Amino acid sequence: LSFIAKNVPEGLPWGGEASEEQLFLLGSVQSVCRHQVLPEYEKLNFSAGLDAWLSMVFECNRFVDTHAPWTLRKTDPERMLSVLATLVACIRMLAIAVRPIAPAGADKILDQIGVPRSARQSSDIADPLWASKLIEPLSPSPAFPRLELPSVAAV
Repeated sequence: LSFIAKNVPEGLPWGGEASEEQLFLLGSVQSVCRHQVLPEYEKLNFSAGLDAWLSMVFECNRFVDTHAPWTLRKTDPERMLSVLATLVACIRMLAIAVRPIAPAGADKILDQIGVPRSARQSSDIADPLWASKLIEPLSPSPAFPRLELPSVAAV
């Protein structure tokens, strides 16, 4: 989100052309959030729900590493916008799906995307018109504080 704020001040285009890979990622994130993550939460099986959620986070990380929007910024700005729009759409779904477990952190992410409070329920994950409901996003900042582990003395 910081990269977008610095490099795309006019905002991302929504609803443009997407590659098969982008459509597959979007469909996978939506399906896993709706049909694996949330049903596991309902069964109070939070560990399994978070495992499924994390698998999609890893897929998004793989996607961003593969497509390197920081490189596309110089070589193919149009493609960069499409890649970033796909990632934001995925982040929105993932944030909504993790809200029952980490509401403050998820809401901070959704605020930074510009998702209104009224569009953050599990039923909103599959909303095809979600981008038309965006409001002015907040400035990007870390949603979760960095965990500082104490150093371990050598034995």
